[in-house]
Amino acid sequence: MQTTVSGYAISGTDASNYTLTSQPSGLTADITKKSLTVTGVTAADKVYNGTTAATLSGGTLSGLVTGDLVTLTKGTGVFASKNAGTGKAITASGYSLSGTDASNYTISQPSGLTADITRKSLTVTGVTAADKVYNGTTAATLSGGTLSGLVTGDVVTLTKGTGVFASKKVGTGKAITASGYAISGTGASNYTISQPSGITADITPAPLTIKAADAEKGRYEEDPVFTVTYIGFVAGDNSSAVSGLVVEREPGEKPGTYSIIPSGASAANYEIEYVNGTFTINGSTSVLNNHITVNENKISRPVKGIFIGSNPVSLSSAKADFRIVAGYPSELRVTIYDASGNAVFEKNASAYTGTVDMSWNLYTNGGHRAGSGVYLIVAKVKSRVNGSSEVLMEKLGLR
Repeated sequence: MQTTVSGYAISGTDASNYTLTSQPSGLTADITKKSLTVTGVTAADKVYNGTTAATLSGGTLSGLVTGDLVTLTKGTGVFASKNAGTGKAITASGYSLSGTDASNYTISQPSGLTADITRKSLTVTGVTAADKVYNGTTAATLSGGTLSGLVTGDVVTLTKGTGVFASKKVGTGKAITASGYAISGTGASNYTISQPSGITADITPAPLTIKAADAEKGRYEEDPVFTVTYIGFVAGDNSSAVSGLVVEREPGEKPGTYSIIPSGASAANYEIEYVNGTFTINGSTSVLNNHITVNENKISRPVKGIFIGSNPVSLSSAKADFRIVAGYPSELRVTIYDASGNAVFEKNASAYTGTVDMSWNLYTNGGHRAGSGVYLIVAKVKSRVNGSSEVLMEKLGLR
């Protein structure tokens, strides 16, 4: 562009002999545009979204001549790649100048920009848990599940995890904690996964059968202790889990069979079913007249014998006399039963010398005279110094 020059002058000892008639002319030179830089531009971190777009903000012009009217127009930025990472380089472009003095400047695009692309969080939806029967463990069975939040086109596969109940006990709507769900695939590194939540299911009681064991006894003997067996306990559980169990039998003392009935039990985590047992009372139901029959089932003899003579007692007699010979000094309880199992005579006796004589008044038998038949005499040891209570039974015939 053309340059105008002025102010040229001469000096020196001989300058007075000269005049400067004109200034230099026809001169040209260039004015190059001043380069401006953009400072203060920042880039925002972002969550992975499958694109390279970066969000830029800020920015001022550095190097502007005072008084010049120049405006900065914001540009855009792109990450070097779409994938998640930290301190990722961003390339800015599109920054430009406008205004009356903008033609005097050039602009350098912002540089050195970085930001993070954080992994996107995926949620697992549609997971369900199956109800189960109590088995003593907290393991839960899970099914279903899809990824929610996946960017279209990304290849990510869900790997199923496991679940556990909050406790092993029976209950409804029990909370389940899921864990171990994971993702794989070419796009998996751009994501994190949240484990499924809000899962519930029921644990229902396990069946437990309580079965009464069969038992038996001789007629007029005391009942044995009734026992039961348990069917259905899961590993680690046993009869200590059961409370309130009552085991009784149907009433009756005649020879025959009766039900042994368990009831009243409760056991946390179980639904109880009962199976009755069979109780057998051994012995003949026939009435034998006019003779004495000795019970041969006796296996020990704390009472050595009951002696009532060699012949049946006549109903014309006022009483039936008998002698009990004990093997040691004892306290006895003597009971006479009729053929129906009714007690018609009861009396305590002391056999401190080893022998006791007793009489049964045949006219005060339950308020009426004894009838013809066979009556069972049971002598039971109530106490002794070193032994258990046992019985010896013999039959007394009345005619």
